[in-house]
Amino acid sequence: MKGSDAGVPYAAYIHPSNADAGAYGMCFVIFPVEGAPCLVAMGIGTQGLAPDETILGRPGHARKIQAICTWLNHRFGSGVQVAWAKQDPTRVDIDVPAPIQNAWTIYERARYGRVL
Repeated sequence: MKGSDAGVPYAAYIHPSNADAGAYGMCFVIFPVEGAPCLVAMGIGTQGLAPDETILGRPGHARKIQAICTWLNHRFGSGVQVAWAKQDPTRVDIDVPAPIQNAWTIYERARYGRVL
C-alpha cells in the first residue's frame, strides 16, 4: 500500500489478509522526508487495535521492539536518540513524549495521533 493521507507521502507493508482498500491492521510504514532520513515505524492501522491486539499485547512483542530501538540507537545514534518505542504498544491513549516530539519535529506531519 502506498499513498498520501493528508498530504503526507508514505509506503506501508500490510499483511496480505488485509483488503486492497479500506481499513487495515498493523503495518510497517516508511515516511520519506526531504533532507532527512526516512521515518520508519511499526504502526497500528486504520482498523485500530483489532485484530492485532493479541500480537501487540504480548510482552515479547514490546521487548523485541525495545531491543531493536536500543540496537539502532547504539549502532547509528552516535550519542543521539534515533529510535523510540512505546513500552506498551497497545496504549493508544498515550502520546509520543514531548522530548521525542521536540527532537523529531521534522517528522511531525507523519504523526497519526497517538497510534504512531
